Amino acid sequence: METVLVLEDEPLAMRMICATLRLNGYELAEATTPTAAIQMACERRPFDLLIADVTLPERSGVRTALDLYAASPEIAILFVSGTPFEGWQPRDLLTVQILPREVWEFLRKPFRASALKLHVRQLLDRSAAARSVQSTRAPAAASESVTDPTMERLLRVAGSGNDVMTVPNPLENWGSNESRSIPRRIPDVVFCPEKVSLTEEFLSAIQELTELQAQQTRAVIEDDPDFSRFDVLIHMANERKEQAKYALIRHMEAHHCEERWNRWH
Repeated sequence: METVLVLEDEPLAMRMICATLRLNGYELAEATTPTAAIQMACERRPFDLLIADVTLPERSGVRTALDLYAASPEIAILFVSGTPFEGWQPRDLLTVQILPREVWEFLRKPFRASALKLHVRQLLDRSAAARSVQSTRAPAAASESVTDPTMERLLRVAGSGNDVMTVPNPLENWGSNESRSIPRRIPDVVFCPEKVSLTEEFLSAIQELTELQAQQTRAVIEDDPDFSRFDVLIHMANERKEQAKYALIRHMEAHHCEERWNRWH
């Protein structure tokens, strides 16, 4: 029986996720804090899947997932959050790049039980296929895997003088057309320190703009007649976002970077 560790601090979301998975034959463990999740992973055999809320009071679900992946590289990870991917904290957006792309996926709340069931099954199958491919590789290729998935490692490698470092994808040469169609929501590269800094500024500007627009929307819904007070703030935040974006574009052009911007939107 496949085992799933659910890290979720919202009681309703926890009940919905666990009820859905139990009905589909999975063995579950429930944790409401990152500390409890890590303790459970240490006390029992490795889990097949971690379902982690991204935003948690104690510690980011992304950072917790990296810790669990470092201890058990065979684990698959499904991130869930009501915040869209582009609204994640900049540190989480950069940190998640360390995980091999085939081992994780993101499902935005609210979601239907059928969507959860489908994502869990596809992710477990995809992760199992990746492990099968890895097991057939030559021993010399084992050093390509991510053995120390931490932000410190990301920044250490980025600061070593290399402008770009590709995160290996064990499914890259897999023969199935389906494997090549895995959606890419973030670039598969880790950038030089200056690029990391510029990227953080751009993502922070996006987040600030998104939060202001959400506040204005709430003001309208709550019949606040002064909702237009956000117009100037939104205009200024949008200008900061554009300035940060073009600063990053200029850096990418100067370093002959060819990432596509639609990966970030």
